[in-house]
Amino acid sequence: MTTNLEPPVGLSTWERELFDHLIAHVEQEDKLISAYERLAAEAGGHVAYVLGLITEDERRHHRLFEEWCNALRSVAEFREVEPQVPSLTKTAQPDEILAAVRRFLAVEHSDAKDLARLKKLVKPELDVTLWGLLLDVMAIDTQKHITLLRFLEKHPGR
Repeated sequence: MTTNLEPPVGLSTWERELFDHLIAHVEQEDKLISAYERLAAEAGGHVAYVLGLITEDERRHHRLFEEWCNALRSVAEFREVEPQVPSLTKTAQPDEILAAVRRFLAVEHSDAKDLARLKKLVKPELDVTLWGLLLDVMAIDTQKHITLLRFLEKHPGR
């Protein structure tokens, strides 16, 4: 996706400030992703692997900021600009969503405990493998998932 870097006419002062910040961040991330990719290509091995994990996240962040810009553009121009970060909406089955979200939260909490147990299990290998790092990243992702699910628990679409 390529973001139109020109701010739309009709943004409020704070929307324009936010839009400018988002665009600056996207431009900065473009340079950062290129730098990560160059170093990964030069270094190879475990360095390339770890930088590849970071680059995946940076690309997702880049996409999210572009979609946020499109949401601002849609509001200012009174037209849909896709893809965009959606506004909160009503859903047909909020009670079912809430029940599923709570089941998912239980699984994520269980995963967090399991990852901690695995980290103890691989302790002898922490200085010679990437296993501990990967478990740490998975634990951070699990916390991110819990944060996302807690949001859905508060906003199931009622």
